[in-house]
Amino acid sequence: NLLAVAAVLGMVTADKICPDATLIKAPCKFVEVANIKCAIECDSGNALDLVVLFKSLQTSLKAEEKTFVRFVLKNWKITELPANVFADIVFDAIIIEDAQSLKKIHPAAFNGGAYRVKRLDIVNTPVNEAVVTGGDLFTAIQSLPNLANLRLIKTNLTMIPASDNAAIEEIQYTAFPISSVASKDPLEIRLIADHLSYNALVATTFSGINRPVSLYVTDNGFQYIKQAIFEGGINRPVSLYVTDNGFQYIKQAIFEGFVKQNPLNVIISDTDCEDTNNDWLRKTYPKQWNDVNCFGLMNAQARLNKLFIAINSPGHDRFPAPNGIISTLEMNPRPRLCKGDGQYRIKRLDIVNTPVGDKSGYDYDLFKAIQSIPNLANLRLTKTNLTTLPENGIKGFYDLQHIYIEQNKALKTIGYDAFKNLPKLKTLQIKGNEALQEIASTAFPISDVAIKDPLEIRLIADHLNYAKLLSTTFDAINRPVSLYVTDNG
Repeated sequence: NLLAVAAVLGMVTADKICPDATLIKAPCKFVEVANIKCAIECDSGNALDLVVLFKSLQTSLKAEEKTFVRFVLKNWKITELPANVFADIVFDAIIIEDAQSLKKIHPAAFNGGAYRVKRLDIVNTPVNEAVVTGGDLFTAIQSLPNLANLRLIKTNLTMIPASDNAAIEEIQYTAFPISSVASKDPLEIRLIADHLSYNALVATTFSGINRPVSLYVTDNGFQYIKQAIFEGGINRPVSLYVTDNGFQYIKQAIFEGFVKQNPLNVIISDTDCEDTNNDWLRKTYPKQWNDVNCFGLMNAQARLNKLFIAINSPGHDRFPAPNGIISTLEMNPRPRLCKGDGQYRIKRLDIVNTPVGDKSGYDYDLFKAIQSIPNLANLRLTKTNLTTLPENGIKGFYDLQHIYIEQNKALKTIGYDAFKNLPKLKTLQIKGNEALQEIASTAFPISDVAIKDPLEIRLIADHLNYAKLLSTTFDAINRPVSLYVTDNG
């Protein structure tokens, strides 16, 4: 009997994930994460001395108890992170959020466990880039040699460019020397909604990137760019997105140097299609220009071997709708619509700001048409009239890597097995679909068999509430996944 009791006690000890809760004082606590790891969280508006806290843990914790998955600071009264604040306690991630009085981070704040930190988030916290006594944010960041993810959101920064910092006035020369040697690995740089003015970008801003890059300079509200911003050259193929800036046309004096630098450079825009100032691109560089207004669904004339589509508005005589005008833009799945087997060449399909619907009519069916493109690698459905992403809607694409379902205001339902058997999928973003009411059980059976390759699923700003996600919604993913369920209110 004594042996049995000892065995049970041993099992309890072995299953223990966090240290003894009495070893940490309020407003901080140990928190179990996914029943396998332990975190430290400090919140509320109570007074907090982190130096005293971590010195106490340094002496009271065993060596094997001093590594935590993350430290979360949401305390409203703490004003600074001093040097060596964490003593010898180490974290995989440090998340500072809503620390509304925190203004200084010492350059040696992360000493001791800096080598361990892979993620740093500073959100809704009034730190800035100023170097003051006891504070130097970016030197502190530089002390984290193995950092993999950095997020600076709603801070008091005045000099570092990042999305949604509306006061940015200048991005310096060669601000992005990402790679000192040429690399084939693709990169995305997004300068989005920063209210950049026409002279915020200089000629050599993007020189020195030295990697293939998708560069989004979108939703900044400027009408034109003052300087030839790519004179210095990125040295690798670039997909340049300049949508949502109010460009009436793509100015030749500014952008021709960019398309000349590399025949693989591409401009993606949303200009006035009828403006003759676009003729230099239309006639000379048709393969390097994709305008969502000029080429409709997906640059049908230049790239998709005359895939016929029916459009619901008057004035589109080139693409007459069957039996007159129909209620939405729809796509016919029948093979006869693709001449010369053109569908086998298509790697990317964007349907943006176009009233295409998911409902069949006149033998038209959007998702069957999509299924007819066997080698699809990138799919974007944004600002459409979709109401349902149906069962088996996106299924069996061996090469599909990125899916974006965004700002479809009529989208209410994501069906059972909607995303199925997509073994190479890297990113699935479902964002800003404000009417979304239901995500079915096992909506994401991404892989039929277990796969080690990581996947990101992002459910962002979809106004999801507790009833919209079922207990089995994420069953059957069958892969390591980073799951973002953020900004849903």
